[in-house]
Amino acid sequence: MFNIKLYQKDWSTKISFLELDKLSSVWASSAEINGWYGSTKISFVLPISNTNFEIWNIIRLQFEKNLLFRWSIIEVKKVYWKRKQTIELKMIWLSWLAWTIQTNAIYTDTASNIMKDLIDNFNIEYGSNILSYDSLTIPDSVWNISLDFSKYTSYLNAMKEVAETSGLFMFIDNLWIIYLKERSNFDTHKLKTWKQINTLSVTEDWTDLVNKLILKYATWTKTYQDAPSQAQYTVREKYIDKSSELSNVATADIYWASYLSQYKDKIKKISIQVNNEYNFFEIKPWDLMTIRNINYDIAELQVVKVRYWLETCDIELEVFYSFAKEIFNN
Repeated sequence: MFNIKLYQKDWSTKISFLELDKLSSVWASSAEINGWYGSTKISFVLPISNTNFEIWNIIRLQFEKNLLFRWSIIEVKKVYWKRKQTIELKMIWLSWLAWTIQTNAIYTDTASNIMKDLIDNFNIEYGSNILSYDSLTIPDSVWNISLDFSKYTSYLNAMKEVAETSGLFMFIDNLWIIYLKERSNFDTHKLKTWKQINTLSVTEDWTDLVNKLILKYATWTKTYQDAPSQAQYTVREKYIDKSSELSNVATADIYWASYLSQYKDKIKKISIQVNNEYNFFEIKPWDLMTIRNINYDIAELQVVKVRYWLETCDIELEVFYSFAKEIFNN
Protein backbone atom coordinates (compact mmCIF):
# COMPACT_ATOMS: atom_id res chain seq x y z
CA MET A 1 0.00 0.00 0.00
CA PHE A 2 1.47 3.32 -1.09
CA ASN A 3 1.23 6.54 0.85
CA ILE A 4 2.02 9.65 -1.16
CA LYS A 5 2.18 13.16 0.25
CA LEU A 6 2.94 16.52 -1.31
CA TYR A 7 4.85 19.24 0.55
CA GLN A 8 5.96 22.80 -0.09
CA LYS A 9 9.65 23.22 -0.92
CA ASP A 10 10.40 23.89 2.77
CA TRP A 11 9.54 20.12 3.16
CA SER A 12 7.51 20.78 6.33
CA THR A 13 4.31 22.40 5.01
CA LYS A 14 2.03 19.65 3.71
CA ILE A 15 -0.11 20.54 0.71
CA SER A 16 -2.16 17.36 0.36
CA PHE A 17 -2.37 13.59 0.31
CA LEU A 18 -2.29 12.34 -3.25
CA GLU A 19 -5.08 9.96 -4.12
CA LEU A 20 -3.81 6.43 -4.65
CA ASP A 21 -6.57 5.54 -7.08
CA LYS A 22 -5.24 8.32 -9.32
CA LEU A 23 -1.73 6.89 -9.37
CA SER A 24 -1.01 5.77 -12.90
CA SER A 25 2.64 4.66 -12.78
CA VAL A 26 5.89 4.91 -10.85
CA TRP A 27 9.20 4.69 -12.69
CA ALA A 28 12.11 2.83 -11.19
CA SER A 29 14.77 4.74 -9.29
CA SER A 30 18.42 3.77 -9.00
CA ALA A 31 21.15 4.44 -6.47
CA GLU A 32 24.86 3.71 -6.55
CA ILE A 33 27.90 3.75 -4.34
CA ASN A 34 29.95 6.99 -4.11
CA GLY A 35 26.82 8.67 -5.40
CA TRP A 36 23.16 9.18 -4.67
CA TYR A 37 19.67 8.40 -5.83
CA GLY A 38 18.85 9.27 -9.42
CA SER A 39 15.80 10.96 -10.88
CA THR A 40 12.44 9.29 -11.29
CA LYS A 41 8.95 9.94 -12.64
CA ILE A 42 5.48 9.43 -11.29
CA SER A 43 2.21 9.85 -13.17
CA PHE A 44 -1.35 10.60 -12.00
CA VAL A 45 -4.67 10.53 -13.80
CA LEU A 46 -5.72 14.07 -12.93
CA PRO A 47 -7.24 16.96 -14.87
CA ILE A 48 -4.65 19.26 -16.39
CA SER A 49 -6.37 22.15 -14.59
CA ASN A 50 -4.93 20.81 -11.31
CA THR A 51 -2.61 23.43 -9.78
CA ASN A 52 -1.22 21.53 -6.78
CA PHE A 53 2.15 20.78 -8.34
CA GLU A 54 4.87 23.42 -8.46
CA ILE A 55 8.56 23.23 -9.23
CA TRP A 56 10.58 22.29 -6.12
CA ASN A 57 7.56 20.93 -4.24
CA ILE A 58 8.47 17.73 -2.39
CA ILE A 59 6.93 14.31 -3.03
CA ARG A 60 7.15 11.82 -0.17
CA LEU A 61 6.58 8.21 -1.24
CA GLN A 62 6.06 5.49 1.37
CA PHE A 63 5.29 1.80 0.78
CA GLU A 64 3.66 0.18 3.82
CA LYS A 65 6.08 1.12 6.64
CA ASN A 66 9.03 1.84 4.38
CA LEU A 67 9.86 5.44 3.58
CA LEU A 68 11.11 5.01 0.05
CA PHE A 69 12.01 8.40 -1.33
CA ARG A 70 11.64 12.15 -0.98
CA TRP A 71 12.11 13.93 -4.26
CA SER A 72 11.87 17.49 -5.51
CA ILE A 73 9.73 18.20 -8.57
CA ILE A 74 11.75 19.66 -11.45
CA GLU A 75 9.25 19.19 -14.27
CA VAL A 76 5.45 19.07 -14.53
CA LYS A 77 4.07 17.62 -17.76
CA LYS A 78 0.31 17.78 -18.45
CA VAL A 79 -1.13 15.59 -21.19
CA TYR A 80 -4.63 15.69 -22.64
CA TRP A 81 -5.44 12.21 -23.99
CA LYS A 82 -8.54 11.21 -25.93
CA ARG A 83 -10.21 9.61 -22.92
CA LYS A 84 -8.23 10.89 -19.96
CA GLN A 85 -5.91 13.61 -18.69
CA THR A 86 -2.65 12.95 -16.88
CA ILE A 87 -0.04 14.87 -14.93
CA GLU A 88 3.48 13.45 -15.07
CA LEU A 89 6.04 14.63 -12.55
CA LYS A 90 9.77 14.37 -13.11
CA MET A 91 11.61 14.43 -9.81
CA ILE A 92 15.18 14.57 -8.67
CA TRP A 93 16.85 13.59 -5.42
CA LEU A 94 17.46 16.59 -3.19
CA SER A 95 21.16 15.82 -2.79
CA TRP A 96 21.40 17.18 -6.33
CA LEU A 97 21.20 20.62 -4.71
CA ALA A 98 24.77 20.09 -3.53
CA TRP A 99 25.68 20.24 -7.23
CA THR A 100 24.26 23.74 -7.58
CA ILE A 101 26.47 25.46 -4.97
CA GLN A 102 30.24 25.84 -5.29
CA THR A 103 33.07 25.61 -2.79
CA ASN A 104 36.58 27.09 -3.09
CA ALA A 105 38.07 25.71 0.13
CA ILE A 106 41.58 24.28 0.55
CA TYR A 107 42.09 21.39 2.97
CA THR A 108 44.82 19.45 4.70
CA ASP A 109 43.02 17.24 7.17
CA THR A 110 41.54 13.77 7.60
CA ALA A 111 38.92 12.70 5.06
CA SER A 112 36.25 12.54 7.75
CA ASN A 113 36.92 16.11 8.95
CA ILE A 114 36.95 17.43 5.38
CA MET A 115 33.64 15.74 4.60
CA LYS A 116 32.01 17.10 7.76
CA ASP A 117 33.24 20.62 6.96
CA LEU A 118 31.88 20.41 3.42
CA ILE A 119 28.47 19.30 4.73
CA ASP A 120 28.39 22.06 7.37
CA ASN A 121 29.39 24.76 4.90
CA PHE A 122 26.88 23.57 2.30
CA ASN A 123 24.07 23.71 4.87
CA ILE A 124 25.09 27.26 5.81
CA GLU A 125 25.14 28.39 2.18
CA TYR A 126 21.88 26.62 1.34
CA GLY A 127 20.22 28.11 4.41
CA SER A 128 18.91 24.86 5.86
CA ASN A 129 20.29 21.65 7.37
CA ILE A 130 19.29 19.56 4.37
CA LEU A 131 22.30 17.20 4.68
CA SER A 132 23.33 15.56 7.95
CA TYR A 133 25.76 13.08 9.51
CA ASP A 134 26.81 11.75 12.89
CA SER A 135 29.73 9.84 14.38
CA LEU A 136 28.34 6.52 13.15
CA THR A 137 27.77 7.57 9.55
CA ILE A 138 31.10 9.39 9.30
CA PRO A 139 33.50 7.74 11.78
CA ASP A 140 36.87 9.40 12.31
CA SER A 141 39.46 8.49 9.68
CA VAL A 142 43.23 8.49 10.30
CA TRP A 143 45.34 9.80 7.44
CA ASN A 144 45.56 13.42 6.38
CA ILE A 145 44.92 14.28 2.74
CA SER A 146 45.40 17.62 0.99
CA LEU A 147 42.72 18.77 -1.46
CA ASP A 148 42.54 22.08 -3.31
CA PHE A 149 39.12 23.28 -4.48
CA SER A 150 40.23 26.94 -4.88
CA LYS A 151 39.28 26.91 -8.58
CA TYR A 152 35.71 26.18 -7.48
CA THR A 153 33.89 22.87 -7.67
CA SER A 154 30.41 21.82 -6.60
CA TYR A 155 29.98 20.56 -3.06
CA LEU A 156 28.79 17.24 -4.45
CA ASN A 157 31.91 16.79 -6.60
CA ALA A 158 34.09 17.82 -3.66
CA MET A 159 32.47 15.15 -1.48
CA LYS A 160 33.05 12.51 -4.17
CA GLU A 161 36.69 13.64 -4.43
CA VAL A 162 37.17 13.11 -0.69
CA ALA A 163 35.83 9.56 -0.97
CA GLU A 164 37.80 8.65 -4.09
CA THR A 165 41.07 10.08 -2.78
CA SER A 166 40.85 8.39 0.61
CA GLY A 167 39.57 5.02 -0.59
CA LEU A 168 36.42 5.30 1.54
CA PHE A 169 32.84 4.79 0.39
CA MET A 170 30.39 7.67 0.32
CA PHE A 171 26.63 7.62 -0.03
CA ILE A 172 23.67 9.95 0.54
CA ASP A 173 20.66 7.95 1.70
CA ASN A 174 16.92 8.55 1.41
CA LEU A 175 16.90 10.71 4.55
CA TRP A 176 19.74 12.89 3.16
CA ILE A 177 22.20 11.44 5.66
CA ILE A 178 25.78 11.22 4.36
CA TYR A 179 27.94 8.16 4.98
CA LEU A 180 31.72 7.95 4.60
CA LYS A 181 33.05 4.58 5.72
CA GLU A 182 35.43 1.74 5.10
CA ARG A 183 34.11 -1.30 3.28
CA SER A 184 33.88 -3.44 6.45
CA ASN A 185 31.56 -1.09 8.33
CA PHE A 186 28.29 -1.78 6.54
CA ASP A 187 25.31 -4.07 7.06
CA THR A 188 25.26 -7.55 5.53
CA HIS A 189 22.14 -8.94 3.86
CA LYS A 190 21.78 -12.73 3.62
CA LEU A 191 19.56 -13.96 0.80
CA LYS A 192 18.64 -17.39 -0.51
CA THR A 193 18.38 -18.65 -4.05
CA TRP A 194 15.82 -19.15 -5.40
CA LYS A 195 13.42 -18.09 -2.71
CA GLN A 196 14.42 -14.44 -2.59
CA ILE A 197 16.51 -14.23 -5.77
CA ASN A 198 14.98 -14.63 -9.23
CA THR A 199 18.11 -14.49 -11.38
CA LEU A 200 21.90 -14.30 -10.96
CA SER A 201 24.64 -13.67 -13.53
CA VAL A 202 28.43 -13.36 -13.38
CA THR A 203 30.65 -11.38 -15.75
CA GLU A 204 34.44 -11.17 -15.75
CA ASP A 205 35.71 -7.88 -17.14
CA TRP A 206 39.12 -6.26 -17.54
CA THR A 207 38.03 -3.30 -19.68
CA ASP A 208 38.96 -0.76 -17.00
CA LEU A 209 42.04 -2.54 -15.69
CA VAL A 210 44.95 -0.16 -14.93
CA ASN A 211 48.34 -1.19 -13.54
CA LYS A 212 50.39 1.85 -14.55
CA LEU A 213 49.03 5.22 -13.51
CA ILE A 214 50.59 8.49 -14.65
CA LEU A 215 49.17 10.89 -12.09
CA LYS A 216 49.54 14.65 -12.26
CA TYR A 217 49.14 16.40 -8.93
CA ALA A 218 49.65 20.06 -8.01
CA THR A 219 53.44 20.29 -8.27
CA TRP A 220 54.59 17.24 -10.26
CA THR A 221 53.65 14.18 -12.29
CA LYS A 222 54.38 10.79 -10.75
CA THR A 223 54.16 7.33 -12.34
CA TYR A 224 52.85 4.43 -10.25
CA GLN A 225 53.13 0.80 -11.34
CA ASP A 226 52.03 -2.60 -10.08
CA ALA A 227 54.47 -5.28 -11.27
CA PRO A 228 52.38 -8.39 -10.41
CA SER A 229 49.42 -7.04 -12.34
CA GLN A 230 51.62 -6.13 -15.31
CA ALA A 231 53.13 -9.63 -15.33
CA GLN A 232 49.68 -11.19 -15.41
CA TYR A 233 47.80 -8.84 -17.74
CA THR A 234 50.54 -6.86 -19.58
CA VAL A 235 50.91 -3.14 -19.07
CA ARG A 236 47.65 -1.19 -18.96
CA GLU A 237 48.37 2.49 -18.34
CA LYS A 238 46.28 5.59 -17.83
CA TYR A 239 46.96 9.31 -17.38
CA ILE A 240 44.90 11.25 -14.85
CA ASP A 241 45.18 14.98 -14.20
CA LYS A 242 44.35 15.74 -10.57
CA SER A 243 46.54 18.85 -10.37
CA SER A 244 43.63 21.06 -9.34
CA GLU A 245 42.65 18.81 -6.41
CA LEU A 246 45.66 16.82 -5.10
CA SER A 247 47.99 19.26 -3.39
CA ASN A 248 51.05 17.15 -2.62
CA VAL A 249 52.78 13.81 -3.22
CA ALA A 250 51.52 12.29 0.05
CA THR A 251 47.92 12.76 -1.08
CA ALA A 252 48.82 11.49 -4.56
CA ASP A 253 50.24 8.33 -2.97
CA ILE A 254 47.02 7.79 -1.00
CA TYR A 255 44.97 8.34 -4.15
CA TRP A 256 47.06 5.77 -6.05
CA ALA A 257 46.68 3.17 -3.29
CA SER A 258 42.90 3.63 -3.46
CA TYR A 259 42.89 3.52 -7.26
CA LEU A 260 45.14 0.46 -7.35
CA SER A 261 42.84 -1.57 -5.09
CA GLN A 262 39.99 -1.03 -7.54
CA TYR A 263 41.61 -1.33 -10.96
CA LYS A 264 44.78 -3.48 -10.90
CA ASP A 265 42.96 -6.81 -11.32
CA LYS A 266 40.12 -8.05 -13.48
CA ILE A 267 36.72 -7.34 -12.05
CA LYS A 268 34.08 -9.98 -11.51
CA LYS A 269 30.62 -8.46 -11.58
CA ILE A 270 27.56 -10.18 -10.18
CA SER A 271 24.04 -9.05 -11.08
CA ILE A 272 21.02 -10.35 -9.21
CA GLN A 273 17.31 -9.67 -9.14
CA VAL A 274 15.72 -9.76 -5.68
CA ASN A 275 11.98 -10.34 -5.29
CA ASN A 276 9.62 -9.10 -2.61
CA GLU A 277 10.16 -12.15 -0.41
CA TYR A 278 12.93 -9.93 0.97
CA ASN A 279 12.44 -6.30 2.01
CA PHE A 280 14.76 -5.04 -0.71
CA PHE A 281 14.09 -1.41 0.14
CA GLU A 282 16.49 -1.96 3.05
CA ILE A 283 19.35 -2.79 0.64
CA LYS A 284 21.54 0.25 0.07
CA PRO A 285 24.46 0.68 -2.35
CA TRP A 286 27.16 0.38 0.26
CA ASP A 287 25.91 -2.71 2.11
CA LEU A 288 27.44 -6.17 1.90
CA MET A 289 25.59 -9.22 0.60
CA THR A 290 25.88 -12.96 1.16
CA ILE A 291 23.99 -15.38 -1.10
CA ARG A 292 23.15 -18.87 0.12
CA ASN A 293 22.04 -22.12 -1.52
CA ILE A 294 24.35 -21.75 -4.51
CA ASN A 295 27.50 -23.61 -5.56
CA TYR A 296 29.60 -20.42 -5.69
CA ASP A 297 31.11 -18.61 -2.74
CA ILE A 298 29.33 -15.25 -2.60
CA ALA A 299 30.00 -13.86 0.85
CA GLU A 300 29.98 -10.24 2.02
CA LEU A 301 30.33 -8.70 -1.42
CA GLN A 302 29.60 -5.02 -1.72
CA VAL A 303 26.47 -3.65 -3.35
CA VAL A 304 27.54 -1.02 -5.87
CA LYS A 305 24.22 -0.23 -7.54
CA VAL A 306 20.53 -0.81 -6.83
CA ARG A 307 17.59 -0.21 -9.13
CA TYR A 308 14.30 -0.27 -7.25
CA TRP A 309 11.07 -1.41 -8.89
CA LEU A 310 7.71 -2.00 -7.20
CA GLU A 311 7.92 -5.80 -7.00
CA THR A 312 11.65 -6.44 -7.52
CA CYS A 313 15.01 -4.73 -7.40
CA ASP A 314 18.07 -5.23 -9.58
CA ILE A 315 21.39 -5.26 -7.74
CA GLU A 316 24.96 -5.14 -8.98
CA LEU A 317 27.69 -6.65 -6.82
CA GLU A 318 31.25 -5.89 -7.82
CA VAL A 319 34.06 -8.18 -6.74
CA PHE A 320 37.63 -7.12 -7.15
CA TYR A 321 39.77 -10.15 -7.89
CA SER A 322 42.39 -9.10 -5.36
CA PHE A 323 39.81 -9.23 -2.55
CA ALA A 324 38.86 -12.89 -2.94
CA LYS A 325 40.74 -14.86 -5.55
CA GLU A 326 38.85 -18.06 -4.78
CA ILE A 327 35.50 -16.68 -5.86
CA PHE A 328 34.22 -18.11 -9.12
CA ASN A 329 37.42 -20.05 -9.87
CA ASN A 330 35.51 -22.76 -11.68
